[in-house]
Amino acid sequence: MILETLFLINMRVLCFFLLCFSTVSAADFGELQENFRQGNYRSLLDEYDFLAKTWLEEGRFDDFMGSWYRSGQEASQKIHAESQIKKHFAKELDKIESEKNEALQFLVDRYPDFAMTQMLRDILHYHRLRAQYSDAVDFFRQLEFGAVDMPGDPIANQLQQILLNFRLRSLVVSSQVIDCRINNETGYFHKTVIELERYRVLKEFCEAHPESPAASFCLQALEVNRAMLPVALNQQDLSDLLVGIRAPTNILEDQARRILQDAYVKKLSLSH
Repeated sequence: MILETLFLINMRVLCFFLLCFSTVSAADFGELQENFRQGNYRSLLDEYDFLAKTWLEEGRFDDFMGSWYRSGQEASQKIHAESQIKKHFAKELDKIESEKNEALQFLVDRYPDFAMTQMLRDILHYHRLRAQYSDAVDFFRQLEFGAVDMPGDPIANQLQQILLNFRLRSLVVSSQVIDCRINNETGYFHKTVIELERYRVLKEFCEAHPESPAASFCLQALEVNRAMLPVALNQQDLSDLLVGIRAPTNILEDQARRILQDAYVKKLSLSH
């Protein structure tokens, strides 16, 4: 159980992004972001906002809402358990991460012009931020499950409501795919646009409430999520390299693969 949990701690946070960006290249995502900044997806976002509100009024989300409220406490307990496991192995995990990051940084400095170099920079930046803001990341996950109870900070409740609203919009997209109203690729695209809008709304809301501890935590978690995006965009290629689906094409890829595999094996050995 500990072995599985340690693996999930490192990987679960990528799941949503891998789902959204599995068919989006880095170049395509850059274009998508620019179109989003220019407001080209406003009608699409308004449509999903309207559908989510309509379906909620019609009771089409009743089953989800019931399970969402019931699962809040369970999710909070699970996140707390994961946090305790990380604390239990904190010294060992910090040593493994430090050695891995130091080795990867050496490769980045030694081979600055390889195609994989930027990917490694992105990985280093993401993992350093996630380690720095680990409490904020855990808090944000609890917000997403509606599991935060902060009577003295009403902003937390408003954040949970914002996250729930965007969750409902994402569920509408999934339903549209299941009903064959849109195909999978269009569904991924729509969820990506909704995720960008979620980030914009949350960031704007939190920056308007600097006095709120919940808002401060949320801003830190959003910074981690943004650092995750380029990692998610390249995750499939990296995974193929690590599991041997493709062979390394140069010395940087070969050494990076060995470093990442070695760190993974060391983490797994902590359960024995």
